[in-house]
Amino acid sequence: MKMLLRLVMLIALVIAASGAQAAITCTTFTATGYTTAYVANTSNSLQLSFTISCNRGSTSDPTTMTYTAKADNGLNSKGVNNQATLVSGGTSYVVGYDVYTPSCGGGQWKGNQGISGTVSWAANQTGIATDTQTFWGCINTPSNPTASGAYTDTIAVTVTYNPGTGNTTLSGTIPVTIFAPANCVINPSPGNVSIIYPAFSTLAQTATTTFGATCTAPMPYTLSVAPAAGTLAGVNYNVTLDTANATGTGNLQTHTITVTAPSGQGGTCAGATCTQTQTHTLTVTY
Repeated sequence: MKMLLRLVMLIALVIAASGAQAAITCTTFTATGYTTAYVANTSNSLQLSFTISCNRGSTSDPTTMTYTAKADNGLNSKGVNNQATLVSGGTSYVVGYDVYTPSCGGGQWKGNQGISGTVSWAANQTGIATDTQTFWGCINTPSNPTASGAYTDTIAVTVTYNPGTGNTTLSGTIPVTIFAPANCVINPSPGNVSIIYPAFSTLAQTATTTFGATCTAPMPYTLSVAPAAGTLAGVNYNVTLDTANATGTGNLQTHTITVTAPSGQGGTCAGATCTQTQTHTLTVTY
């Protein structure tokens, strides 16, 4: 009876030891979304990337894990081509695009075309390791979108890997946002700015001007002024904007430029008064 009891206990221990073995598991797929401002009747290309994260549970596991990622045609495909859509006034509008590897002139990343990579660990390393691969978002066929706004889509990606016990899959997505037709118009333009600065002024002297920006909704755009500072008649001054980042509404948005000359400056004017000018450039990027 005692021998039988010991045998049962031994079997239980063997089962527990077998269940404690570690394995490699791939846990996350993260991708750079294809977000772009599309100018009508042009082509468009943007290099993007995705990252695979995998966990090595034991130093007895392999030091490498190979995988293949395959993308579908998005939610609104037309044949083998992807389409981003915008619904406006009950009507659906589209902008055609595709994802490619290794470039916009290469093969489309879909169907049997996969992107392969390898996640690697040092021999004594466990835990999370990653691998990053590049791909391209492309509009190769120019078009003229008839509705203005954000055209969107979602590409589903399936990652297949084999940890030694049969193929395992990991799912992920690539968000697509195409602002089209991308456009920003500056009107009215900023006016001239004049500052009257008394020598050794006890207060900072400021002046402002405004300008208008009308940009595609809801496309982000950035504002900058160069140079951002200057010196006239020995008086230093700074040029600042009310914001560096904004989002288009499709309507006129008013922005302010402020010129500030700090207090306590004597200047280099030899006469009773001096007048000097400098040109600064406003840039809108989208």
